Amino acid sequence: MQYRQQLSPTPPRERTRGRDDVRAAIGQRLLANAAIQHILRDTMQHAPLRTHDRARLILRRFFSAGAWSIEDDCSLGALVGPGRGWHQQKLGDDILIAYGWRGAAFRVECQWADTNVESLSVTPDASREHDEVNTPCDPARPELRAIESGIATLAPRAPRLELATTQLCDSFDGTIVPEITDDPRILRLLTGSNIGNVRSRWARRDAPTNTPKVAALFETIEPLTGVRTEPDCVYLEIERPQDWENWLGTTLAAATAISPIPRTQPVTNRTEQRQREELRGLDLRSIIGPQRIRDALNDRDPVLREIAVGAVQVTDPFGAPTVWRVAINDSARNVRRAAIRAIVEHANEDLRSLMERALRDADRCTRFHAVRGLAIIGSDRSRVALRHAMSDTDARVKICVVAALRGAIPPK
Repeated sequence: MQYRQQLSPTPPRERTRGRDDVRAAIGQRLLANAAIQHILRDTMQHAPLRTHDRARLILRRFFSAGAWSIEDDCSLGALVGPGRGWHQQKLGDDILIAYGWRGAAFRVECQWADTNVESLSVTPDASREHDEVNTPCDPARPELRAIESGIATLAPRAPRLELATTQLCDSFDGTIVPEITDDPRILRLLTGSNIGNVRSRWARRDAPTNTPKVAALFETIEPLTGVRTEPDCVYLEIERPQDWENWLGTTLAAATAISPIPRTQPVTNRTEQRQREELRGLDLRSIIGPQRIRDALNDRDPVLREIAVGAVQVTDPFGAPTVWRVAINDSARNVRRAAIRAIVEHANEDLRSLMERALRDADRCTRFHAVRGLAIIGSDRSRVALRHAMSDTDARVKICVVAALRGAIPPK
C-alpha cells in the first residue's frame, strides 16, 4: 500500500507520450552519449565488446524522436540479458533516467525530473513488490509481462565449454594445428575433421543461424569476432592480433573439445611403454645406470635414445652438450624434441648455436622450444635468426618469435 500511495496511477498512453517527449529532448540536447555511457558502465561491464556496439545502436534509437514500442524494450532486454540492480542518473537540470532490472527484464526509463521522481527510484529489493502493486493500475502490464517471460528464449545461450588449462608446448601432439594467414587477425586451424558440415560464410557473434559448435566458440573465446568453416579447417578472426598470444591455448582447447572424435583410437605400444618404464626406473647414481644410458644413446630404438638424451645430464654433466649436439640432428623427431628440451632446461651461451640450428628443424615443437631457449638466454645476439623465423607458418612458433624479439619470455 505504501508504493500505491507514492506512485501516481498515470494512464499508460499518457505515460508513454511523456516518455517519448523526454526521449526526444535527450537527443535534441545532445545528451544521448552521456546517457549511453552511464548505462553501459553500470550494467554491461562484463559483456563482450560486440554486444556493447549493438546496445549503443539500440540505445541511440531510444534516446531520439524515433518510434519505440514494447517489442523494442524486449529486444533491448534480450540483448543485455539477466541481472540485478536499479540505477538512476540526472541529465542536465530537468531530465532523469533510470535503468536496470525490474523483475526479470532489463528496462530503461526517462522522465522530467520535476514530475513524480519516486516512480524511477525503485530499489532492487522492492521492484517485485512494486510490480505486484502496480499491476491493477496498468492494463498494459500483463501483456508486457508475457513478452518479458519469453526473453530467455529470444536471447540464445550458447554452451560455454569447460576447458582445462592448456599450455602451448603440450599442444603439438594434438589433432589441431594452428596456422597463420596473410591477415594477422585471422587464424586457420587444421582440424583433420569437419567442425562445420559444409563450407560456410563468415559467422558473426549472436547471429541466429550459428550452429551450436560455432556458438560455443564465440562463447568461450571472448575476443572472437568471426568464424568460417571449411572442410578439415576453420578460420577464426579477432579484432586485435596481439590477443592471440593470450587466447591461443584456450582456442586450441576449445577446438579440440568440439572436434569429432577420430574413428580409430591410437593403439598403445606395450613394448615402448615397458622400455620407458624400465629406463625411467633406473637409479642414475648407481653403477649400472650410467652404463645403460650410454648403451641407449646408440640404440637403434628411438624410444631408448629419447629417454637417454633427457637423462644424460645426470649421468654425465660434462659430456651432455656433446650428446645434445648429435641428438639435435637425429632422424627421429622425438629424439630431437628431447634434445631441445634438455638444451632449453640448461640453456646458456655455449648452447646458442644449437638452438639457432633447431630454428630450422622440420618439427614445429622443436622450433617452438628453440625460440623459448633463445629468449631465456637473451635474444639480442640471435635477432637475425629470429627474424628469419618470423615467416614460420605455425601460429605457436610465430607467437614465441614475436615475444622473443620484444625481449620477453614466450608463453609456454
